[in-house]
Amino acid sequence: MAIFDGLYLYEVVLLVCGVLMFLALLAGFLWMVFSNRNFKGLLLFFVLPIAMIGFPSITSIQIQDGTIEIEKQTTALQGNPQDTQARATLQAQVSKIEARPFKDPATVTTLARAQFALGNEEKAESTLNTALAASPNLAGAVELKNKIELTKNLKAQTAAAEAQPGDAKAREDLRSTYTKLSQLPLANPKAIAMLSRAQTVLQKDAATPKPSSPTRQ
Repeated sequence: MAIFDGLYLYEVVLLVCGVLMFLALLAGFLWMVFSNRNFKGLLLFFVLPIAMIGFPSITSIQIQDGTIEIEKQTTALQGNPQDTQARATLQAQVSKIEARPFKDPATVTTLARAQFALGNEEKAESTLNTALAASPNLAGAVELKNKIELTKNLKAQTAAAEAQPGDAKAREDLRSTYTKLSQLPLANPKAIAMLSRAQTVLQKDAATPKPSSPTRQ
């Protein structure tokens, strides 16, 4: 259930026990009312289950609001990767909830997307694998997986093109990956730096004069 998603075990136990206690007290209250017994003393006991229900319920709402805010902040950061304040705010929000036991693949994907945007690539990939294991065809998860793979490929292909500047296939592979990745919204500082590095390699190749074919006399 969505209300339990992201809650620690003790919070779930607290919520369930609070509900059961509330129902038991409610049954006792109704019995006293219909039996014309004094029920005023019983009313004080309702405070405990209400508190037991209220704490995890409020936490659950805060978690859901937090994931919505993370999604908004990630999109905003991708629109302006140089915004250090937005980056710090997103990092603080992610740090609050990333250790929680989420099950919903959409929520897990939102968290992975934020982690990747912040440059935490290993965490992002691990989190994303959890989402894909639960829902292999989830659109957001598949898109993020593609972005991560393109970033990895760009790094390897840039190094290959730098090591072998005369390798035409290496340059074409790099150009293809660079074009695909540059069209995607990015906030990951490592990926942005790698795009810049790849662009330099491609521009250097374009500026290198090609040997002219010998003219026939």
